[in-house]
Amino acid sequence: MRRPFFKDKDDSIGVKKENIEFIKRVTDGMCDIEATLLEIPFVDDSSIKTEDERKDVVDLLHQVLEITDQTGILIGCETDLPV
Repeated sequence: MRRPFFKDKDDSIGVKKENIEFIKRVTDGMCDIEATLLEIPFVDDSSIKTEDERKDVVDLLHQVLEITDQTGILIGCETDLPV
């Protein structure tokens, strides 16, 4: 939440890569302890405000699903988007 890749356009590729690597480490640990739900926050500083940010988040989620599809881990998204 503190450093969302889609809010830092100057270094979005570096932050995005770090976030994906972090998610890989987290899911590896989740598999070790048999955890089944990964919740990704998109609130506060990570709140999705523009269409470009929405597209960036969708791209991130596609990459996360590529990681978790092989593990059975479910993804939850915490957002402040209107219903």
